[in-house]
Amino acid sequence: MSVSLTSVPAIPLRLVFAAALLLTGVSPARAVPDQPYRSPTPFVRTGGPGYEEHLAAVRERLRDRGYREWSWEGQLSRCRDCPIFILPRKREIETAKVYAFIRQLEVRRAELIDLYDADPQEYNLLARMAVGILGRESEFFESPRYLLKENAQWAIRLIKVVRIYLEGSNRDPGLNSRGPTQIKIVPGKIAAAYGVEVDELYRPENAALATMGYLIEALAELKRRVELNHLDFITPDTYADYLPYIYFGSKRQLLNRTATPERNIYIRDMRKYMTWIEIHEGPPRATSLPRP
Repeated sequence: MSVSLTSVPAIPLRLVFAAALLLTGVSPARAVPDQPYRSPTPFVRTGGPGYEEHLAAVRERLRDRGYREWSWEGQLSRCRDCPIFILPRKREIETAKVYAFIRQLEVRRAELIDLYDADPQEYNLLARMAVGILGRESEFFESPRYLLKENAQWAIRLIKVVRIYLEGSNRDPGLNSRGPTQIKIVPGKIAAAYGVEVDELYRPENAALATMGYLIEALAELKRRVELNHLDFITPDTYADYLPYIYFGSKRQLLNRTATPERNIYIRDMRKYMTWIEIHEGPPRATSLPRP
């Protein structure tokens, strides 16, 4: 006996999701393996000097070692092997997992620049964007929505299948986004060079590598589109405004010239979180500062 789709009651997807969680018995506390991440800075855990005093002291140490604060506007970084130091400006992100993420952006800089033949100045911009995306997508590993999604992948798949069934469609449910920056496919070069797999993107180090690889490739595509489709409104000064459209799968808005980054909540949030860090670049082969 055939059943008409119109006769199937509209099951609230929230109920499907809740049922799936019960069936799988998933809980964020045990689904993601704990890792021996670096501990947060001591003063964050135990008090100590005020936060601004701490930041001032770190900046002074950086200057003493030849580092200078980097900015995209008006500064051309041409040094491929210069180390960078990413300094959190907000106490909220002084966590072990965020440190593990940004540490990969620091120590893999020269390798990733060589792997992709990337521009050093653009790398620094993309590293800042990666942190902004980390904040937007998962609130720096802490959002309940991210924890629920990451720990209930089977349930996410079930919701997609049920939605397609209720639509009467035969489309493919597609891949789930994974990790704190919500990536579906690990870039090929990153997978080959570092052995990163999509199921391991919950690890901050892997997420950092995959995010940077994806952003470097996305920027290359954005540049091609600017040339091929004469997107004159996209300039180096607006890369951070329009590159996210490729990252979150809305490239058509660029091609149709309907993108409005100034009103896009995703981009506004990403840009806010980008200001939560400073990037300091050192002289060639300078010794990177150890984390507190």
